[in-house]
Amino acid sequence: MEAHVAPITIEPVPASRRSGLKAEVLILFVLGSLVGYFSTFDIQGPLANRVKDWTDRPGVEPLSIALTLAHTGRFADPYGAPTGPSAHMGRVFPMYLAGVLLAVKSGVARAIALRLGAALFHGLELALLPLLSAAVFGEAEIGLAAALLAIVIPCYAITPLWDSSLDGLATIGFCLAVTRIDARSRLQMAGLGAFWGLLLLLSPTLAIPTGVWAFFAARKGRWPLGPIGLAFAMTLVVCLPWTIRNYRVLGGFVPIRDNFGLELQVSNNDGARPGIRQNAASLMKFHPSRNPEQRAEVRQRGELRYNQDKMQQAMAWILSHPNRFAVLTFQRVIEYWFPTTVDFPVATVGIWIVTLLSIPGMILAAVRRDRAASPLLWMLALAPLVYYIVESDPRYRTPLLWISLLFAGYALHAAIHWRGRSVPAR
Repeated sequence: MEAHVAPITIEPVPASRRSGLKAEVLILFVLGSLVGYFSTFDIQGPLANRVKDWTDRPGVEPLSIALTLAHTGRFADPYGAPTGPSAHMGRVFPMYLAGVLLAVKSGVARAIALRLGAALFHGLELALLPLLSAAVFGEAEIGLAAALLAIVIPCYAITPLWDSSLDGLATIGFCLAVTRIDARSRLQMAGLGAFWGLLLLLSPTLAIPTGVWAFFAARKGRWPLGPIGLAFAMTLVVCLPWTIRNYRVLGGFVPIRDNFGLELQVSNNDGARPGIRQNAASLMKFHPSRNPEQRAEVRQRGELRYNQDKMQQAMAWILSHPNRFAVLTFQRVIEYWFPTTVDFPVATVGIWIVTLLSIPGMILAAVRRDRAASPLLWMLALAPLVYYIVESDPRYRTPLLWISLLFAGYALHAAIHWRGRSVPAR
């Protein structure tokens, strides 16, 4: 029989404490932005060269699309050369990059603007952690400890040219919005649905963690079915124009992105290795960003059909090599939580430290049967599943690293208060 767990009650925050929390949030934003900016300092030169003009076509898919957007207005050519219309990426982030490219003309100035944008995203992400932990656990100090850990321990692989620099902020923003919404208000639920649609257009993989969070909130708050249906309808309204566009220009049904078949095949073949750098030979052989013959095939057959064929090749290999696929998957699970890479050596060590520090917090939450922690645990359990079957990369960890930080802060907060209680009163 399951033991009874008393519900968590959140005490009203005194006005003086609210004022102090605002100051702490502002300080975290400033410190997080500074750390985020200087974390990208070593790539200013290469970044400036990559974004200087349209004729420089690097193999970074979001930037390649953004360059085409800025120059021609078409969402196309993700592989560093003309290959035609694309749904390789979600719509939001390449449009943001294109906006920066159009607004700023100098390569150096563009690099600074992109670094600054990624830094501000990072600062906002850390600043929201105390607000989210106050709403979830009733303790802003847990989120404050988590944010301070992220500032002291450089654990983020901040990449201005990839959507992972924005995914964490978007996810926290959605979770915070869910905690503050009135489910009986159709207007607020419609806004939440529109928010979710934009988030899916940023990165469809965020559907799993945000969907888990909303599910727990709906079950706990007993959300009415009518407003829930309205929220889903608004999500559809936001995403539908992009889906229609994909059907028209690609010739088939693509809700948001069509690149999963390519990523699966590049990650699962006779020469595949678990990590993205270890898998360089496979990328050179099979990925259009690295192989001109593959780009020619995309251009000739069209991106959608090309990715469908890649999916068939990947599934055929997985079914005929189950043992090798199992080994690769196991290695990628380890790499997701404890990455090894030469690209982000400092952040890699930081991820190891944060992961290890989060384990006591998760165990403590499980022992306490803390219902407030349940959605976070389920998010960590389910969200990475898609990354276990494709080549690993530290930036895949970035969007949900804040959950590990929260559990590290949870353990630190409990240890401080336990030590405080153990001191005899004078």
